[in-house]
Amino acid sequence: MGLKEKPVDQSRPARGRLAEHLRGLRDAAGMTYETLARCTDLSPATLKRAASGAVVPRRATVDAYVEGCGGEPDAVRAADELWRQARIEERGRLVQLRAPHPELIGDEGDLSRALEVVWEQAGAPSLRELKERSGNPLALPVSSAARIVNRDAIPADAQ
Repeated sequence: MGLKEKPVDQSRPARGRLAEHLRGLRDAAGMTYETLARCTDLSPATLKRAASGAVVPRRATVDAYVEGCGGEPDAVRAADELWRQARIEERGRLVQLRAPHPELIGDEGDLSRALEVVWEQAGAPSLRELKERSGNPLALPVSSAARIVNRDAIPADAQ
């Protein structure tokens, strides 16, 4: 039997909830971090850090952790939502952002602010993830996504 795990860092509540969720899945699966590491191709240290509450892990790490524990679709959705909340809390920008309702967007500035808010509400996914989610990797180059989320440009077309 290994050493007792340190308590979850609750200094950021959303991060703590994500860590508790991950630990609960691992406990329910009856897995050690070493066993989970073999199932996920992640190191035991990466998995321990993800479930510590001290950091917001990469989304791919959370997905691999949940799937490695045999996560059901509900557990995967819950982990994704907890990750999103932890990212929003970590970045702390949504509180400062104000954007008009979509039907009230009147100019490029309004559109730019609205797109930034949507991106932040999604947990500020990486630019590569945005490219993958677009459905057509050629439709949204990483450089264009960077200019859009940094409010240096707006999309050239509806696509």
